[in-house]
Amino acid sequence: MVVAIGGGDQRRGETRAIDRWCLAATGRDSPRVLFVPTGTKDSPEYVESATEAFLSAGAGLVVPLLLTRNPSARAVAAAVEAADLVHFGGGSAPAIVKHGNRFALAAQLTAGLERGLVLSGISGGAIALFEGGLGAYNGYRPLPGWGLAPGTVLPHFHPGEEAALEEWLAADRARFVWAVEDGAALVWDGQAARVVSERPDAGVWRLTSAGTQRVE
Repeated sequence: MVVAIGGGDQRRGETRAIDRWCLAATGRDSPRVLFVPTGTKDSPEYVESATEAFLSAGAGLVVPLLLTRNPSARAVAAAVEAADLVHFGGGSAPAIVKHGNRFALAAQLTAGLERGLVLSGISGGAIALFEGGLGAYNGYRPLPGWGLAPGTVLPHFHPGEEAALEEWLAADRARFVWAVEDGAALVWDGQAARVVSERPDAGVWRLTSAGTQRVE
C-alpha cells in the first residue's frame, strides 16, 4: 500500500487523521515507523517533530533513517526489514531519489510491499514513491520518482490550478496526474485508488487531457 499525502504541518496535527490511518493500515498494535527525512537534508528538527507526531498518533517506535549520513547498506536494509510503516518526509524529491538509489532502496521497498509494508510520503516524499511529480515551484517540470505506484503526483493542489497543466497533459494523452490537496491523501492498494482526508473539503483529483475528476 502506497499513500501520497498532499501536504500539511504534521507538527500542528494537520495530518493527524491520515497518520493514524497509515498506522492502522499496518495491522499492528504498536507499529514501528521508519522515518526518512532525506528531502530536508536529514534535518534534526524535522526528525524530532515527526517522531513526536507519530508517537502521539499511536506508533510504538519511530526510527529515523538518515541517508545523507552515509549509513551502511546493511543498516539500511535492516531498518526497512524491521519497519511496519516507512514514511518519507517532504522536501526535495530529487534528493530522496538520489540518496535512496545509492542503497537500491526502491527494490527494498518493492519487496516490503509484497510482505505488507505500508509506504507513505508527504509532498516531495509522495512524489518519490510514485512515477514522479510536478510542483508549481519548479514551473511544472517533471520530478523523478521510483514508480512504486502509478501516475504523477502534484502535491499542495488548489482546485483551478489544473488550467496551468492543460498544455503539459495534452502533449501526451496517456499522462495523468494525481492532484492532492493539503490535508488529503491518495491511497493506492495495488489495484485501485481511494482517498483519506483530514477535512471533508480536502480532496484528490485525477487530471487528464480529457478533464478533471474527483477521486472518491
